[in-house]
Amino acid sequence: MGKRSADDAGSSAAAPHKAKRSRTGIRAALPTSDDAWRRKLERAKESNVIRAKTLQTYAKVKARALAAEDGKAASKQVAGEEEAAAVAAPASMHPERQARIDDTEEAGGSGRDDKPAERQRPQRGPGARPAKRPQSFFQKAQEEAAQKKAEAEARQAEFARRAAEREEARARRARHQKAMAKARRVDTHKGGRNGGGGGDNQRRKLGRESGVLLDRVRKMMGK
Repeated sequence: MGKRSADDAGSSAAAPHKAKRSRTGIRAALPTSDDAWRRKLERAKESNVIRAKTLQTYAKVKARALAAEDGKAASKQVAGEEEAAAVAAPASMHPERQARIDDTEEAGGSGRDDKPAERQRPQRGPGARPAKRPQSFFQKAQEEAAQKKAEAEARQAEFARRAAEREEARARRARHQKAMAKARRVDTHKGGRNGGGGGDNQRRKLGRESGVLLDRVRKMMGK
């Protein structure tokens, strides 16, 4: 290795020196714990102020409501006392009116009976219908319930009758099919007429089949 040239030495001398950043500047730029506590205290103060205002408003509204209720209770009590006093103290009657009432009582006192007069009911003839008393709400409801119950029983009876008819018709069809199956029973005979290997020979019982068909025709004509 040789010595460094003069150009290399000049270039290294001309390079600027980079200044280091102090730690105090970094700390000043970063948020400190004091700032966080300060913001927390400010938020707590704001929430306390809002809460105090809310409590004051609620206290005012409650006081107004209590005052209004007390006023209503006092007015009701005064009205009740006045009404009781009016009922207790009899109203004074005018002297002329009192004199007329006394004269009327003296004039009609001799012909007045002690017992109240009975109402005269109109006499009805022998063929007249008795007067119909107005039905109460309970009687109407009872009659409606009885009518609905009767209608429900009638519907149930009709349903049972139709079900019985369907069951009877189903049994009749089953009997008819069974009888027809017996009438059309197949008799198999192996071997043909000449002793060969012919097929099955089906024989229908016409007497039994005719009887079943005749019963069916009679039932259709009877309907």
